[in-house]
Amino acid sequence: MSFFIICPGCKHTLTLPHDFVGKQARCPKCQIEFAAHPSATPTMDLETPSPIAETAADKPALNQSNPAPVDLPVQTAYTTTPGQVPSVPGLYGSIYCVKCGTKVADTEDACPACGFALKEMLHERPREQRRPLLRKVQPVRGFLPVVGAILIPIGAVVFLGGPIVSEGFRRPGSPPFVIGILFCILAGLPELSAIACFLTWLYQAWRAVLHGDEDYSPGLMVGLLFVPFFNFYWVFRAVPGLSLAIHQEMKHLAPNRTHATGFGPGLAACVLALFPPFWPIALCMFLAWVLIANDAVRRLVRWCDEGDDRKQ
Repeated sequence: MSFFIICPGCKHTLTLPHDFVGKQARCPKCQIEFAAHPSATPTMDLETPSPIAETAADKPALNQSNPAPVDLPVQTAYTTTPGQVPSVPGLYGSIYCVKCGTKVADTEDACPACGFALKEMLHERPREQRRPLLRKVQPVRGFLPVVGAILIPIGAVVFLGGPIVSEGFRRPGSPPFVIGILFCILAGLPELSAIACFLTWLYQAWRAVLHGDEDYSPGLMVGLLFVPFFNFYWVFRAVPGLSLAIHQEMKHLAPNRTHATGFGPGLAACVLALFPPFWPIALCMFLAWVLIANDAVRRLVRWCDEGDDRKQ
């Protein structure tokens, strides 16, 4: 049994055992000593009132204005309410729908405004996921780069024959001089034919690689090579870029095999072509690239054709 006592100094309420009655007590707060005399009813003697049983008459009647209480689920840090899926913070926080421009959290699967699928847009490599394993590929005339590779040295030999026949063009108006001029003019015919063969093959190769959802068409890939000054940049997209595109397609069809597509020679040819003293070397590297890339793209077309025949 214990009793309450109030400190005369700081008015702090203390609880002391009953055997301290009449003895000296010290307040732990103000350190004042005083005689302990009970000033209130002992705490053990206090009885809590018994709960009154609730009868049916005391309960409120249920009606439209007083609906029945609904037991809500307990929400803690480890539980979620029914129908609520915990969201995981995304990588970007929020994105804009490419179809309607609505700002959407990147945890959403689809745009709430237009219903556009956002997961496809956020995927790291959506192009490969959209592409089928096998598809119908337009044929590529593999003889065109071979013919072009033969015509280029023929044109070079004919062009060099002009100064030799004309004896260095030292006698203007003489028959050797006229023949030398004709040699130089005729040398342009095989060179132009070789350029036409290479451009036609380049168009067909890009047509075999590109898909309908690409940013550039095969004609645009070839046509931009004729734009002055811009072609210094675009040649890197058209030549070594074709090797990368062929490698990507072949890797998609046969991921466990190695594929030679001529990226190194194509890149070297483009770099050396920027410096006139290295044009002969650049021409040799270009011929090596076009033959390697031609073999790779023909192999790609053959794989697709064989797969299409097996599918049928």
